[in-house]
Amino acid sequence: MLDETELHRLTEDIWSTVLNLDLRRLESGNVEPATDGFLTGAVHISGAWQGVAAVSCSARLARQVASIMLGSEDPPAEFVNDAIGELANITAGQVQSHLPTPSELSVPSVMTAPSCGLDLPQEAVLGRLYFECQGEFVSVIVAGNDGLPE
Repeated sequence: MLDETELHRLTEDIWSTVLNLDLRRLESGNVEPATDGFLTGAVHISGAWQGVAAVSCSARLARQVASIMLGSEDPPAEFVNDAIGELANITAGQVQSHLPTPSELSVPSVMTAPSCGLDLPQEAVLGRLYFECQGEFVSVIVAGNDGLPE
């Protein structure tokens, strides 16, 4: 069953395994806008369950994530977007393993905004977690129209 506890575990496992970075769970999503904005990677899930999985973080942390994933000190901007899209894709893949079949994942899309996360109606948000990593803010959102997949 996918609940916030499982989403928390999946998220920490991904960041630890893929990036060798630790996340610290925050109880609140109140965060000051980042001076360089936020990047959000989103993957849509279609099939027996319809929804989206998204990962958001500051542009500064996104550059660090890309640097780790690519082994490059100063990754080009398009690789920073690719890295955040890939984190969203990995997260959606883990969510997908808890979904009824069949289900398919879209290609990740990445957007830049002054605030963190997706602006979704509260009733659509099934799991929204906030973390701190390397002094930067991270959020993970799973949203859909049929409740959390069991």
